[in-house]
Amino acid sequence: LPRGATLASYAQTLFESEGFAEDALVLTDDYAPAMALLNPVTQAPYEGGEEAILGSSLHPFIIAGVWIAVFVSVYWLYTVVQKRG
Repeated sequence: LPRGATLASYAQTLFESEGFAEDALVLTDDYAPAMALLNPVTQAPYEGGEEAILGSSLHPFIIAGVWIAVFVSVYWLYTVVQKRG
């Protein structure tokens, strides 16, 4: 068979029905899981816009200050231990 005839015979085997009965329900879901994503730092939802919406009662600068204080204290303790040892 020529290539065109093979394609035509294959095309005749395709399913051409609508796939659903007229009385069947089509279930849809309007929930978009991407809208439930939260920023890991602020725990605020990712929504379009320029303004950050804080979802936490702690301000990000307070969190950053605590991190800096922890790192400085760990470094200070490390240097004290090195001087004694």
